[in-house]
Amino acid sequence: MDTKTEDVKFWIDKMMTEKGFSKYIIDISGSSSKGDGYLGEINFVKVVCDGKKGEKTVFDVVIKSAKTNDDLRKNTPIVETYEREISMYMKVAPAIRDFQNEYAIEQKFSNFAECYTTCLSHKMEAVLLVNLNSLGFSLHDRKVPQNFEHISFVFRTYALWHGCTLALKIRKPELFKNLTADMTDLYGKFIEMADMLPLWQEYFNIVIRILRKRGEDKVADKIIDKAGDIKTIMTKMTLEFDQEVEQEAVLLHGDGWNNNMMFKYKGNDFSKPVDVVLIDLQLARMASPVTDLSYYLYSVADKSSLKKFDVLLSTYHATLSNYLSQYNIDCENILTLKRLRESWKKYGRFGLLASPFILRAELSEDDEVIEFTEKAAEKSLNDIHLGDIKRQDDFDQRMVDVFKHFCEEFL
Repeated sequence: MDTKTEDVKFWIDKMMTEKGFSKYIIDISGSSSKGDGYLGEINFVKVVCDGKKGEKTVFDVVIKSAKTNDDLRKNTPIVETYEREISMYMKVAPAIRDFQNEYAIEQKFSNFAECYTTCLSHKMEAVLLVNLNSLGFSLHDRKVPQNFEHISFVFRTYALWHGCTLALKIRKPELFKNLTADMTDLYGKFIEMADMLPLWQEYFNIVIRILRKRGEDKVADKIIDKAGDIKTIMTKMTLEFDQEVEQEAVLLHGDGWNNNMMFKYKGNDFSKPVDVVLIDLQLARMASPVTDLSYYLYSVADKSSLKKFDVLLSTYHATLSNYLSQYNIDCENILTLKRLRESWKKYGRFGLLASPFILRAELSEDDEVIEFTEKAAEKSLNDIHLGDIKRQDDFDQRMVDVFKHFCEEFL
């Protein structure tokens, strides 16, 4: 067996030992594709086990493991991201589950994947999850905007998740403090260690040129004036926790773009999801809920959904309020709808400034995808040439719509 196969066997052996199986067959059925955006290696594995009475038990497993490149591990917080994700699955998720059960919550958050086991051994960091494909979940096509039905569903799901963390923070402050004590901002740390800010500045400059080319000079000027200082804004949004947001701060999903959530549908109607699972919890951190919402919205929405922004915000707030009421917590004492909108003006800049980076990756064909992890390992992110992609017209239009939306609503 080669090293990778040996690694897979090691992880599966650990999982099977914990589950009490001694006889099983391992079938490595595939791996992730270029452009999936994973900060690691992905292997899909089917394990067929023999039970004590001769019955067969099948586990469809996704193994997400850390890259082992020494330069990458030195120049990015790879190990810390796996520690964070493992903490989310092994500590935070069970605590949330028990907390909801204790209060007999009817409208529960249950939108994480089942985690079978984890590993934190050096260069063997891994998370083993149920393969959501086997349960009928699938990724939305990253090259196609998510429609209003998808976005509204995710906003409601984020309201439940954020509500969980707010309720836990209020009702069990010591437990919450222990669970989140070490949750530094790894998104900001990744940007800092990999020296990504010049690249983000170049993405911003590209959008400004697009706006001017489309005759949107007033929008471009306002954006430059209020959101053009990329270094200061991103530093304040990530590495420097804003005490102003302390009361409403939630534990974020942290990296909620198209490929970090999977949907389930009824039959062949793919226009309206009936369930969603949030995946990739490596960048979970404490911040304003607007950080999650804006990062997601501006990376998946087109003009038609952005026009319904007020409906989306009201949907989120109503869901959050209803969820918190199950704990006898009045949302109006924590985060009013008016305050949520005001927060978007400040913290929504995070999603705005991240959107060119995320959207270009979403719209790229496989042969256009930039392997940022490889560039980060080489400390050569700033050598990347951001030329046009095949879907450049789509990128241009989506960026115009997103930046005009922020400008018209908040500047």
